[in-house]
Formats: sequence, C-alpha cells, structure tokens
Amino acid sequence: MKTRGEQIAEALDSFLQSCPDVEGAAVMSSDGLPMASALPDGFQEERIAAMSAAMLGLGEKASETLGRGPLRQLFVEGEHGFVYLMSAGPSAVLCAVSRPSGKTGLVLYEMKEAASRIARVLAPVPRQVPDRPAPVADVPVREAAATQQVRPAERQEIVERGCGDGAERKAREAVEDAPGAGSANQVSGLHSVAAPPVMSP
Repeated sequence: MKTRGEQIAEALDSFLQSCPDVEGAAVMSSDGLPMASALPDGFQEERIAAMSAAMLGLGEKASETLGRGPLRQLFVEGEHGFVYLMSAGPSAVLCAVSRPSGKTGLVLYEMKEAASRIARVLAPVPRQVPDRPAPVADVPVREAAATQQVRPAERQEIVERGCGDGAERKAREAVEDAPGAGSANQVSGLHSVAAPPVMSP
C-alpha cells in the first residue's frame, strides 16, 4: 500500500501533466510547512510554503472582512505568469505557478481535481472499534420444587375413585402408606367419602 507522501506526489505529477503551462506545484500545511513539491530548479520549497501561508492568511481575512465567506482560492497575476492557491482540505494548501500563456480556466479546473484528491489522502482515517459480542442475558434459574411421591391432587383422585364397601378405608391406607404423609384428615384436599348403604334383598 502506498504511503500518503507517494499518493500526494502522484496527484502533483498528474496535475502537472494535465496542465503543460504549469511550471511547478507544491503542497504545504496551513501553517506554512512544506509537505510535498514538484518544483523546477531555482524554486525554494520552504520559501514558497512560507509565502503561500502568508498570502492565504491575508486572503482569508480579506474575504471574511468583506463578507465573502470562507476563502476558496487565491489568484495572483504577475508580469511573468500566475500564482494559484487553493485549499486542499482543512489542513493543507495547493500552490501552483503558471506561465503567462497558461489558460486560467483549465488550470483552476485541474487544480480543483488535484486538491480534492489530496484532501482525500490527508483525511483522517476513522478509528475502527472491534465488534463486541452481545451481552448474554442472565437466565433466572428456578429452584426445583421438593419432589413428592404422592401429590395432593393424586390423593384426591384416589379417594374419589373409590366405590363400594371399603373404598374409604383403601383410600386412607394408600395415603398413609405414602412416605412423609400424615393422617388422611391432614392431607390437603382430602375429603371423606361415605360408603354407599348396602341394600338388603
């Protein structure tokens, strides 16, 4: 993967190839420190960066004072050519030096494309937070109820199923024989069932 410096250098080279009348270009920070440059002999990178920052600061102040809003670009025309300054994101500036024969419209168009490309390169990379597993909900553990060998409902069923002579006695014996069971009258839901009368012939 290419470094940021290599990507900025490629953006400058592409800009210079698309505009033959541009003699050189440089990228500097908003406080006047050189970051990358493609300048011909005789151009001092540090001096151009310092002058560009000073010009940009003055242009921003003039634009805001005159109610023109934030400064987008700065254009200087001299006897021997032009100087262009354009913002390349919030922390960088693109500077280009052109010959008098340079077409301003073409230079500004290609310069805008290069500035956008440089701004994307210098944009901070968002920090990625590793995905965290979803918290596992605490499942309440139910306490197991004390097991009973004969439940009250079963006892009631035993009593109600009895019929004929000795049904009540058999039901009582079944309940009393259950482990931990008390007397038949102490069992919840137990009702005495009277034996049907015996009809004499």
